[in-house]
Amino acid sequence: MSTPARRRLMRDLKRFKMESPKGVLAYPSIESALNWHAIIFGPDDTPWVLLGDFRGNCENRWEGGVFRLVIHFTEEYPNKPPEWSPMMNVTAVLRSIQSLLTDPNPDSPANNYASRLFVQDRVKYSHQVMRHVELSWGLDTIGIRSYA
Repeated sequence: MSTPARRRLMRDLKRFKMESPKGVLAYPSIESALNWHAIIFGPDDTPWVLLGDFRGNCENRWEGGVFRLVIHFTEEYPNKPPEWSPMMNVTAVLRSIQSLLTDPNPDSPANNYASRLFVQDRVKYSHQVMRHVELSWGLDTIGIRSYA
C-alpha cells in the first residue's frame, strides 16, 4: 500500500542514491519501508577529536568506526519526523549526524555526558571515543578483546 509517508521515503531513498554521500549507507528494511538501516563510517578527517602527544603527533579517534543506526518512521512522516525538522530528508539527517563526528557542538549536545567531557576533559573524551569505535567493530560479540 502506497501512502504519503512511503512515497516520501522512496523519494528520499532515490535522492540518497543519487547524492551517494561519502561514508554513509542507508536503505529501507526488507520488512517495512518505514524502518531504515543506516551505517556511518568514522571519517578520516576528525580534527576536533585528535589527541596529541607532547611532540604534536595526533591520532584520528573516530577513524575506523562503523556506527549502525535504525530509523523508525511513522505514517505521519514527513509531517512528524523522528526528532528532526520536516524540511530535512534522510540524506540531510545522516550527513548532519556524520558531521557531528568532525565538528561536535557542545552548545547543543545530543549527548550531555559527551559534551561535558569534550569541554572539560579532552583526554577522557578521546578515550571514550576510542572505546566506542572499538565497540562499533562488534569484537566483544565474538569474544575478541582489544587492549588499546
